[in-house]
Amino acid sequence: MKILLLSHGNSASGILDGYSMIAGNNSNIDYIQLDESGISKFSNKVTDYLDKNNQVLVICDIAGGTPYNVSFDYFLSHSDKIRVISGLNLPMLLELGTSNVDILDEAVSLAKKAGQTGIQIAEDEEPDNDIDF
Repeated sequence: MKILLLSHGNSASGILDGYSMIAGNNSNIDYIQLDESGISKFSNKVTDYLDKNNQVLVICDIAGGTPYNVSFDYFLSHSDKIRVISGLNLPMLLELGTSNVDILDEAVSLAKKAGQTGIQIAEDEEPDNDIDF
């Protein structure tokens, strides 16, 4: 299974850089970013990538934005080979990239859980995790 990160600007490459710093390089994770070259070029890059790969989990920065909409349009006619989620964040990518999950629907569930549990509010107590980066 491939993971494709899509974002406005440099956030996808930034999150992948953070992932690589913590977990090392992962050849199954790629990114495409919407930049000043425009929506048409971005859309073509995404479509080309998805056409060339099977079993892709697309993770977008925000629902309703161009990266999400482009990948969702592709999903509508290729639901057998991709899933699309929004809310890209580093805890989500760390969990996915270091897991052995290779079934799209399982990856979606894992991403959702990791993305939500990655949000913690600093309070009087230490967070309940044993991860040290």
